[in-house]
Amino acid sequence: MANERLRAALARNRLTVSGFADDLRVDPKTVERWITKERTPHRNTVLAAAGLLNEDPAYLWPDFGNRVVTDETHGEVVTVYTERSAVPNSLWLFLLQSAK
Repeated sequence: MANERLRAALARNRLTVSGFADDLRVDPKTVERWITKERTPHRNTVLAAAGLLNEDPAYLWPDFGNRVVTDETHGEVVTVYTERSAVPNSLWLFLLQSAK
């Protein structure tokens, strides 16, 4: 399924795929994948794209709002890291040292 919300937002803002890609410093093919394959970009890129389009990030990418959980009161999951590089080095070290 195509991401029609992103396609419509680009049209409303009179942006081309290549112009939008240039503004975000990504490849135009990447933007095409966001539209045609419903891929969700990395967090910083989602926020930058939504800012350029004056849209809510969760509107453009509905699964974006469900990707990060940091509220400790909602069960056992304390934090979800969307990318390995987002995990603090101290946590990696703790996990490796505590492994049996």
